[in-house]
Amino acid sequence: MKVLILTGKFGMGHVSVAEALREELSMQPGTVAHVVDIIEYMFPKAAAAIYGGFGKLSGRFSSIYNAVNRIDDGRNGVLVKGSFYKRFESLLDEEKPDVVISTLPVISRYAGAYIRYSGRKVGYIVCVTDIDPHSEWVSERADVYLAGDEVTRQLLVEKGVPSCKIRIVGIPVRRAFDHIEKNFPTSMEKEILVMGGGLGIIPDVDEIMKQVCHLPRVHITVIAGKNRKLKETLEESYPGASIVGYTDRVAEYMGQADLLISKAGGITFFEAIHSETPILALHPFLEQEIRNADLIERKKIGSVMNSDEEGLTTQLQELLYDEETQRRLRRNLKQLKASYTSCNVVNLVGKLSRA
Repeated sequence: MKVLILTGKFGMGHVSVAEALREELSMQPGTVAHVVDIIEYMFPKAAAAIYGGFGKLSGRFSSIYNAVNRIDDGRNGVLVKGSFYKRFESLLDEEKPDVVISTLPVISRYAGAYIRYSGRKVGYIVCVTDIDPHSEWVSERADVYLAGDEVTRQLLVEKGVPSCKIRIVGIPVRRAFDHIEKNFPTSMEKEILVMGGGLGIIPDVDEIMKQVCHLPRVHITVIAGKNRKLKETLEESYPGASIVGYTDRVAEYMGQADLLISKAGGITFFEAIHSETPILALHPFLEQEIRNADLIERKKIGSVMNSDEEGLTTQLQELLYDEETQRRLRRNLKQLKASYTSCNVVNLVGKLSRA
């Protein structure tokens, strides 16, 4: 059985989910799973510029990004479908998959439109990597939607997806997150992990670092992702902290952390759940992060960062040093982790390939 997994580097979360799916599927004898960066495949000469533009738009120009996102969320149909269909048909001819899985919103719509138009006999799964799904996730031809939470299911139904097609499985994470043995000492040095995703976008990072560096018995690790400038600046300004660039050891770092400070990304949310790490979410400034931040507080597994200095200090002290708060957060994380069904994609894919 051959499975084609579509992804793209709009942040590195989609790639992480695609790799998690590949790992799960590849454990099944007779199954070959191949991950393809669909943007690089479709636009080999322009992919770097597309990804670079996205990084700037979602970072420094987030208000423009949100405005475009809202406008696009109300749009139906597929644009420039002729050129997409031609390239996508070539990809399917090369790969000859039994099942296609999309981990990108816009591609989910386009791929589904092509499969329906062509009548091609292939199973099609949309793996939604956002808690608050954009309309671009909704496909004309998806057999199954993998959703992160009941909130996601409800929002997909509101967008016209039949409830019977939706499976609430959480957002898939790499297998490394399932092999973490969490240890929470109460008297030793506390470990804070600060992350900005694959692109290394950490708003107000200097203010955050000044606050956490003044806390007693604390060691700080910052994962700056592909943001070389951020890495160099932090290394110079905070020599006592460990500053890491892009790494595939996120599970290891998260497993060692007593507290994660990060953007409220959907993938990060579930990585924290699987590693049982309380979250202090950076104040959300992208549309898709707002629902995630709300869920963190509603599930009582962390907090959204207070915007004033005094409030942030209080939050950090409570999350790190208050034993009752720590016990409550760990208990909630453990229960939430157990509540999400294991993403048994193998059985699901097997059924679709035989259909």
